Amino acid sequence: MSLTLEGCMVNSVSSQTRYKSKIYAVMEVKGTSLQMQLDSGATCNVMPLQYVPEGINVNSPESTVSLKMYSQGEMTVQGTCKIPVRNPKNRKKYLVHFVVVDAKNCVPLLGSRAIQQMELITVRFENISLPETEINQVEESTKQCMTKEEVYSEFRDLFKGIGQIPGIIHLTTDPSVPPVVAPPHRVPVAMKPKLKKELARLEGLNIIEKVVEPTDWVSNLVIMTKTNGKTRICIDPKPLNEALKREHYPLPVIEDVLPQLCDVKVYSKADLKEGFLQCTLDEESSQLTAFQTPWGRYRYKRMPFGIKPAPELFQKLDQNL
Repeated sequence: MSLTLEGCMVNSVSSQTRYKSKIYAVMEVKGTSLQMQLDSGATCNVMPLQYVPEGINVNSPESTVSLKMYSQGEMTVQGTCKIPVRNPKNRKKYLVHFVVVDAKNCVPLLGSRAIQQMELITVRFENISLPETEINQVEESTKQCMTKEEVYSEFRDLFKGIGQIPGIIHLTTDPSVPPVVAPPHRVPVAMKPKLKKELARLEGLNIIEKVVEPTDWVSNLVIMTKTNGKTRICIDPKPLNEALKREHYPLPVIEDVLPQLCDVKVYSKADLKEGFLQCTLDEESSQLTAFQTPWGRYRYKRMPFGIKPAPELFQKLDQNL
């Protein structure tokens, strides 16, 4: 309905329209579909405690904090966490910072900043007369990207240690191939301190552990010096690779990737730190990776570099995140 008033057209805003007062979207969290409310008036993202996926650490608040709702009610905050969220509509993935609350009747909620960044709702700033205090903020957000220092500061926990990709890897062997126990190789004296330090680092990160029981497979150790001068240890899995079966999971090729980038304006490069070591092996597979050192045998609890099916197994886990 519209009215004409002294030559001006006045459009009416009615409650009886196709526009909804509440908007919900289905998002995937660790493979589970969750209905989330999109709230342009919320200043934070809210996740009820019962929906926080297993394995996600909830950081306790430094002091007693509560969320004030639109209805003036309050909810006690249990903490905060970052949760991987995937939009099944466009297949884009996001790491979203949530405030965790213990509220049974609350649905997961994505706030104003998140729904704009995830391109779920677009604000037409050209149709808005902004207060002066907001103008500079909008101009900055539309013209500038986060600096490297800002990214590191906001997501500091992602740059510490070695991460862990969800999922468990099983290595399948051909039973017709007999196990091999490789004789130990001599380690140069000059390399021993660096090797011992690297073994201690990996053991401290729960990536390797000492082996005291007999194992059918024992591989030799390979020591490499990276371009940054640090030491990387691998196993020489040539005999083991004869027995390991490949996953035959398709790896992406550049011809498939380039068409997806045709309309992209901003490019980012991300590298999973020691990516294979972020993949967890099951107990049976871990026993296959035992290797010799001057201080006894160790085995990998994460997927080591050099084994034949590693690239395909890594791609499978990464693509299913």
